[in-house]
Amino acid sequence: MVHSHTSLSHAVWLILLSAVVSAAPADRLALADEAHKPSTDMTAAKAPLKHEVQPVAQLSDIALAPVEGYTDEAAYQQSQLRFTHELAEQAQQSDNPTKQAELWLLAANLTLAHSLEPACTRQLLRLPVNRQVEVDKSVSQMLDAADEYLRNASNMLSKVKGKEPGGDADWLAKTARKVQVLKAFAAALRAILLFDEIEDVTRAMRSAASDLAIWMEDDDVQIAAAAVLWHAALRGHESRLTPAMQVLPLATEELQRRNQPFAFFSRLLRCVVLADHARYAASLALLTKLEDRCEGWFTSDVDRADALRAISVVQIEVLSLWREHLSKPAQSRSRTWCDEKISELLTERFPQPSRTVLRLRPAIPLIASAEQLHRQPGDALKQPASEQRLPTN
Repeated sequence: MVHSHTSLSHAVWLILLSAVVSAAPADRLALADEAHKPSTDMTAAKAPLKHEVQPVAQLSDIALAPVEGYTDEAAYQQSQLRFTHELAEQAQQSDNPTKQAELWLLAANLTLAHSLEPACTRQLLRLPVNRQVEVDKSVSQMLDAADEYLRNASNMLSKVKGKEPGGDADWLAKTARKVQVLKAFAAALRAILLFDEIEDVTRAMRSAASDLAIWMEDDDVQIAAAAVLWHAALRGHESRLTPAMQVLPLATEELQRRNQPFAFFSRLLRCVVLADHARYAASLALLTKLEDRCEGWFTSDVDRADALRAISVVQIEVLSLWREHLSKPAQSRSRTWCDEKISELLTERFPQPSRTVLRLRPAIPLIASAEQLHRQPGDALKQPASEQRLPTN
């Protein structure tokens, strides 16, 4: 497959050589700010940044890749909410604390992993986030619901432990661990998705990042990969570049099938964080390298095309931001170059109707009871996560 980014790649490196930035290789550019390796203690962090990379008007109609089995995005999202509501009703009607705990846990897991996924994908790609997510519940309401489900699951665990002190200690420990994992992800998503609505967002981000840190080295590769992604997304708001870059994988590091889709979005996030800290050329150079790797990373033509468009979304946003910073009269040619590259990417990568991008589905790992997942009522998960098309090495 021949990619259409040759001219962009060539132009990026011409600018790198023109003393706008150093002409070092892209990976060295990306790591340049990490040389001193300061402490990653969140208590030493400065106040979070506002997002530098902002949604671009020309990308306002970009859609997330369709989910197999659903006619449109609204139908998919309505199905997710309908199913979690069914689970909540079942939990309320049950008189078995063990079953209740599992149902509440599953409802929370699916809310965070699937119902909130569209907002998560758009947030990571800096696409406009629809606060209503085209359904009856807002992002804030869904986060509140997930927190309530997790509180209910914890209460049921306490009841099980009180009623059966000599009960299944292994089940209790494993379920309590799952609750703690989901609580950590819920706090992270709240801080990221409601960034502009939280009064003390600095404190919320520090707390969420601290809670996620322990799970970055978990034995479950899905939990570890997702924890890295969302921990870095939190730390990317800091005024220092180093903390986020230290935990993110190198952009061109090989992907593993078992930790998708989090690994791909972690590599994209690395490029976004660089741009947030005014390392525009380094970000574009790494994005070009990501394009080259997609041929081997994605075996599905559809997924590869959606992944390349996701990369192009970030390229356009970085170019737009760079153009805004080229404000001096002597930089008019560079501004023109940015405009030309944006136009080129929009024409080549986003022809109608091919305007979809890869989605982060699920947004966090599905760790609830496998038995419960396979016995779901309704039509919420017509395509289980284990059957989604994933990149391979």
